[in-house]
Amino acid sequence: MTETTGIKLDATYLGLREIGPWLGRVFVDFGWADSPSLGAVELAVHELATNVVDHADPPDGLIRVEAQRRQDDLAIRLTDAGRPFEQTDYAAPDENNPQERGYGLMIAEQLATEIEYFRDGDINVWSAVFAIEAVRS
Repeated sequence: MTETTGIKLDATYLGLREIGPWLGRVFVDFGWADSPSLGAVELAVHELATNVVDHADPPDGLIRVEAQRRQDDLAIRLTDAGRPFEQTDYAAPDENNPQERGYGLMIAEQLATEIEYFRDGDINVWSAVFAIEAVRS
């Protein structure tokens, strides 16, 4: 069974506040209402969307987020029409590379089972897949 739903967010910090309530509805609609995975997914999606606000600056001011259920996995796709992500500008933080910023992508990579970025014409596309933990009894 494959189900899909989406939301358009203002590419502002205030607009990102819609992610949590939207994902809560997604989890309910997809039959995962009490799954302990919601918090991890919300954190990762928020971090990816924050990077769009901080770095991409989409000219239309929007981030589009789509959620697709794939059996026990959740695929999330974020798209925006902003500046491209330059992998060469990104250095993952580590104990030998302390820094103030750059932790969002690292956090998302640790929470997702898969994460990918690519450019489709003038559109940035971030795809992340999350294994959804069953409801605890």
